[in-house]
Amino acid sequence: MAAQKGDDVILKVGNGATPTEVFTEIGGLINTDFILYNKIIEANNLISGQYRKINGQTGVRSLVVKGSGYFTDSSSEELMRGYAFSGSSNNYELHFGNGDYISCAFVVSNYERKGTLGRQEDFAVVLESDGSINFTNGA
Repeated sequence: MAAQKGDDVILKVGNGATPTEVFTEIGGLINTDFILYNKIIEANNLISGQYRKINGQTGVRSLVVKGSGYFTDSSSEELMRGYAFSGSSNNYELHFGNGDYISCAFVVSNYERKGTLGRQEDFAVVLESDGSINFTNGA
């Protein structure tokens, strides 16, 4: 199996339209990563002995997506920035080069912009899942 290209990891923001929501790539992103958290529920008891016992898939799941890059003031960045300042829960998609993608409602928990003399303006965003996380296999 060939290695996947990092620039094929694409974060898209939804415009909230109904009945068909349109998702647009967030321009300017250079780094995009995600962390899936599955809260472990321990099921230790007197007969478990000295080793931990896990109670299946009963824990809370959450997804954190982080992105950073150059600020381009694209319409998708403007939309995401509006969501950040409103504190609302909105739909996003995270696409991968093999066709897989994750879709979920997220709240922007951290939005940052910074400027450095003689360089371009940078931005960073952290999204935290709100509700069910949907994974679609591209194969």
